[in-house]
Amino acid sequence: MMDETEITAKARVKIWQQNLAKSNIAQQEMITAANPSEWDILAIQEPWIDHLGKTRANSKWNVVYPTLKGLDDLPPPRSVIFVNTKFPSESVTQIPIESNDITAIRIRTQHHTLTIINVYNANDNNDTISTLSDAWETQEQNFLPMPSTELILLGDFNRHHPSWEGNANEHLTSPDRLLNPLLELIINMRLEMALPKNIPTLEARHGRRWTRLDNVWRNTDLESKILACEVQGNLCPINTDHLPIITTLDLSFYPTNPDTHFNFKQADWDKFENTVKDKMENSPLLNSPAFNTKQELEDAVNELFKILQEATAESVPRIKPIPHLKQWWNSDLTEMREKKNKASARHFKWRGLPEHPSHDEYRIVQREFTTAIDRAKVDHWKGWIEHVTGDDLWKVNKYMSASPSDYSCQCIPHLNRLDGTKTTMSKEKAERLAEVFFPTLIDSPDSIPAFTE
Repeated sequence: MMDETEITAKARVKIWQQNLAKSNIAQQEMITAANPSEWDILAIQEPWIDHLGKTRANSKWNVVYPTLKGLDDLPPPRSVIFVNTKFPSESVTQIPIESNDITAIRIRTQHHTLTIINVYNANDNNDTISTLSDAWETQEQNFLPMPSTELILLGDFNRHHPSWEGNANEHLTSPDRLLNPLLELIINMRLEMALPKNIPTLEARHGRRWTRLDNVWRNTDLESKILACEVQGNLCPINTDHLPIITTLDLSFYPTNPDTHFNFKQADWDKFENTVKDKMENSPLLNSPAFNTKQELEDAVNELFKILQEATAESVPRIKPIPHLKQWWNSDLTEMREKKNKASARHFKWRGLPEHPSHDEYRIVQREFTTAIDRAKVDHWKGWIEHVTGDDLWKVNKYMSASPSDYSCQCIPHLNRLDGTKTTMSKEKAERLAEVFFPTLIDSPDSIPAFTE
C-alpha cells in the first residue's frame, strides 16, 4: 500500500480524448506523447485498425474495444479506450453496448465510481445515438450504479448546434432529423456540457473552417468532479484535423505497483550456487537429522524456498522497466515533436486570422515531422537487421511467427465458477485457476492403483 503523499500525488485522473482519423502515424505519435506517468485514460475515436481488427498500443495500456468487436460482417470499430495499467484490473468493468462505435467502461476507485462512454457518431445517420439511447433506457443502473458515480459522455458527435459552436458559426446547425436525437439523449441522460462553448475542436481539411464536432458532457446527478476540460492544441498529433480535449477529474485512487522480474539471462550462477550452499549449511532447520512430523517437513520446505528467494535476489539482476517509447524513437524525433507542438499551439492561437504566417509554418513542420517518423522506423529496422547475430535470429523468428497483437497489456478475463458466478477480483481469478490446474484429489494416494510394465 502506498503512503499518503503518493496517494495525494495520484488524486487526479487525466483523460485525453482524440479523433485520430484512422491514421497509423497519428496513433503512433499519440502513444509516444502520452506518457503513462501523466495520462490515465485515452479515449480514441476513429483509431487505426489493421486488417485483423486490432489497433496499436503498448504494454502500459489495457485496450478496451467495443462489445461487438470481432463479429463477422461488421466494419472496424471506431471507438476504443486505453486504460492505464496502474488501475487495478478488477476496478475496471466494461459496460456492454451493442455498437461497434461505442465503448463504455466503469472504474471503481476508493470513494467514487467513474463511468466513461466514448462515442463515434456518423455524420449521416443516428445509429450510434439510437443504440446508446436504448442502452440508457434498459440499463441506467449499470451506468450509474451508485450515487457517487461521475458519468462522462465524450466523443465525436458530428453535429452542429449554437449551444456549443462558436459565435462565428452560429449559423451552423445540423438538420433536425440528425440533431434532435442527440438533444433528446442529453435531456434523458441529464447531461450538462463540460467543455465550454466557443472552443473549436476541428479544423476542416477543406476550407480551413474551425468548428465543434467533438464534445464532452457529464451527468448532473452528482456535484461535478471535473477540475478542467479544455482543448490543448499543442498536443494535436499529425495527420488528424481534430484537436485533443483534455479532461481532469478530482478522483483519488491507489495505483498498482509495476511488477519487477528477474533477468535470469544475466544471473551470476556461481554466486547463486555459493550463496545457496552457505545459507543451507548455516540453517539449523535444514541440517536436522530427521523430520518426524508433517509440520517439521513443511517448515524445512519453507526454509529452503526462502533461501532460494534470497539467493536469487542477491545473484540475479532485475529487468529494467519497459519504456513507453518505441525502439525506433530517437532524440531527434523528440526535438522535432517539441518544435511541432509549439507550431501547433501558435496555429491554434491565431486561428481567427487565416492569413497569419503561423498556419503555413505549422503545415511545413507537420510534413517534416511525418517524414522523419517514417524514416526513423525504416532506418531502425534496417540497422537492426544488418547487425543481427546468431542469437538474434531467434528474435527475428519470434517477431515473424508471433500471433497478431495490439501490443497492449493483456488481462485475464472474468472466469466462470462451478456455481455459475464469475470471478472479478485478481485473487479470485488466481484461486479459480488453481482449482482447475491443481484440483483436489478425491481419492487418497493409497487408493490410486500402481501401474507396472
